[in-house]
Amino acid sequence: MKLKSICSLVAIMLAVFPPCAYAQDEQELKKTVVLDNIRTTATRQRPQSANTTDHRLTPESALQQVAFAMQWMIGANRKSNVDGILTRGVNPKTSPQSFYNLKNLHRKRFLGYERQGTAGGMNIGWTDDASSNTAERFSAWGIFPKDGDPRRPGSGNPAANSNGLRKSPVVYGEIVAIGWWPPQSGTIAYRYSEFSQADGAHVPRFLTYKRRNVGPNMEWSSYGASYEWVILGGEPGTPVRRGEDKVILFNLRVKKPLLFIGRQSGANVGFFGEPGIVGKVVPRDYKDIEPPVWSRLMLKPAQDAIR
Repeated sequence: MKLKSICSLVAIMLAVFPPCAYAQDEQELKKTVVLDNIRTTATRQRPQSANTTDHRLTPESALQQVAFAMQWMIGANRKSNVDGILTRGVNPKTSPQSFYNLKNLHRKRFLGYERQGTAGGMNIGWTDDASSNTAERFSAWGIFPKDGDPRRPGSGNPAANSNGLRKSPVVYGEIVAIGWWPPQSGTIAYRYSEFSQADGAHVPRFLTYKRRNVGPNMEWSSYGASYEWVILGGEPGTPVRRGEDKVILFNLRVKKPLLFIGRQSGANVGFFGEPGIVGKVVPRDYKDIEPPVWSRLMLKPAQDAIR
């Protein structure tokens, strides 16, 4: 009797829950688990875009990321007789057209030599106005090519001579030195020992990076041209247009752009992150940019230097 009851119960269970239903449900469950694992694995292994270099990065997309640093114009408010392009510094006596002013588009003033005193750091500062006379008077900045450049004055290449400046433009992405060469005449503000020789003549001094406790982390180099700058803001290798292009002045040693910055003492210019900075950096959308992005806007020698 008991055996018959058990057999009847089993028959009923098989009729209600056939074996194929169990097998089918188990297979569906396994499929679901596998799919969930794939989704989880794919999510877990997906690379973080912020920490990887996109091989599809173009100069255009890189420029969009660093547009906040396009604060400068070289040769503003001043006529050019060399096709409107920025040309390489030669000598203010023989080629005054190859020297320019540096105008900050946020400060709306020109950058130049200015005494800061013992507590002010580097002797550099801003003009009181942006008049055409001031623009002309502060056109003492030269952009000098790196040693070994065949277009460099004295290299034997006629294109580097003053009569061939139009064939020797400053181009985006190349390594240059930025120097201040005071005029032989003018206000006494230009006649400090930093720029004077024993015979009274003036010699150029070059902007170079130096850590300081006060003022901008820069100094006037007394060791000749310091090739540590790159002009960014256009297609690498194309000429920079004087008085028209908005550009970035990028320092290879600190790997940051030069900006107008408020500070407690010294000139309001420098690199973000320096001591003594007060308020907010201008522009306010400043952000740290990884070297590969900057590198995409440079020619190879500068790319090698930033690595």
